[in-house]
Amino acid sequence: MQKYDSYHNSVSKLVDLLEAVNQPDPNVLATGRVECPPDEDPLDKMKKALEAFQESLSPEKVGPVAKICGILENAAKCKRDYQIKKRACIRHLRRFDTLEYKTLVENRENFNQYVFFLGSLWSTRFYLMSLERKNK
Repeated sequence: MQKYDSYHNSVSKLVDLLEAVNQPDPNVLATGRVECPPDEDPLDKMKKALEAFQESLSPEKVGPVAKICGILENAAKCKRDYQIKKRACIRHLRRFDTLEYKTLVENRENFNQYVFFLGSLWSTRFYLMSLERKNK
């Protein structure tokens, strides 16, 4: 059981670290989601800044900046998609913590109660046997 508890602690730490790598912004993780909402990702913010900057450029320089804005938009969308896919990959590790480990702890508690009950029965039986011997 001790090794299983150690495994449980290791898995919990691993899940926390993997989620921190997948989404380094703790404010987003606090919402229960892993992906940034649209327009909140750093790539989206960069795109907005370039779009605002593009208004002050001459018409011949607007094309390349617009192309970069499109690339940033696609990159932000891909990043969100992959963050969701990565989180799905570690879902089984998180479920171990909530399902299997919880069942194991409940079964262990039931077992310990049963062992205590059996120990009490044996103690009572030996006590009664010792009383019988004294009475003979």
